Amino acid sequence: MNKVFVALHTYNGSASIENAIECVLNQSFPNFVLYIIDNASNDGITAELIEKYRRLDDRIVVRTNEKNMGVYHTFFKEFKQFVLMNPEDNWWFCDLCDDDVYYPTFLEDTLRFALANDLKLAVCQSDYFDVQKQQLVNNTRLQQDLFIGEAEFEQQFSFYFKYLRTLWGKLYHFSVFDSVKRDSFTGKISFGWDTAYVLNFTAEIDRFGVLAKSLHKYNIRQGSASFRYDPVRIQSDETFVSEMERFLLRKCGRISAENKEFISTTYRKCIESTVRVVKNSKLDESEQQRCFEEIWARERTKQLFSGDYLKYTGWMGSV
Repeated sequence: MNKVFVALHTYNGSASIENAIECVLNQSFPNFVLYIIDNASNDGITAELIEKYRRLDDRIVVRTNEKNMGVYHTFFKEFKQFVLMNPEDNWWFCDLCDDDVYYPTFLEDTLRFALANDLKLAVCQSDYFDVQKQQLVNNTRLQQDLFIGEAEFEQQFSFYFKYLRTLWGKLYHFSVFDSVKRDSFTGKISFGWDTAYVLNFTAEIDRFGVLAKSLHKYNIRQGSASFRYDPVRIQSDETFVSEMERFLLRKCGRISAENKEFISTTYRKCIESTVRVVKNSKLDESEQQRCFEEIWARERTKQLFSGDYLKYTGWMGSV
């Protein structure tokens, strides 16, 4: 029997956790386990809300961490252990951020799509919603289902890569996890860790598909990790694009000139975002300058600006 393990992670998510839980409970496909990981919430509300729902539905399993370990250190291990304890079912996996929403037919439609096309990874399209502006952004739509395999992994990388961004909006067969090692990245990573995981998973499969249907709402909030500075942020940018390179080498055996240019453009966008985050952070002027110097010290940055520090500082001032 096909069964889905839905992982939901939260830390002080009382403002949105109920919507996240209810979007899973209201799925048209009922054969799932909702595994909620509370990463040591201390707001006095989140844990109570989770417990309320746990009492209402026996498909909910709750784990409470004693300290906030982050999604990066939790989702992978829990799923593999759960499958080992419940080997009788044909398990699938999906993940959900505590402030995002899956539409009611997400599980049903992605599972049907995966089974009909013999896929171990089925991706849906997402509605990107700017919470502050209360409007949809960057919502381009496929006109028909997309399938990537063999030659397309190299030839269409710059096109399909956007569908591999973020862990959410995807359904994975459990077998994908067997050969992927946790924390097996090329360097430290915080921001972008989920895409690094998706690249690792996708490198293990022969093909994947993107359903031409939006089944996931991705809420963009100014207070999210994308807009927060952390000490690993700068190294994360380099690790992120290194994972893109490793993926192509594993799948294609080489990195074409076109894909090298795409990776370079992606790195430029990454450090541009990081410069904005640093400028908007609470770091004092000297700490911000240290961050900008650390970005410049990366060999990849110097290559991007042809070793011209003045060109780099001029660009940075315009960001």
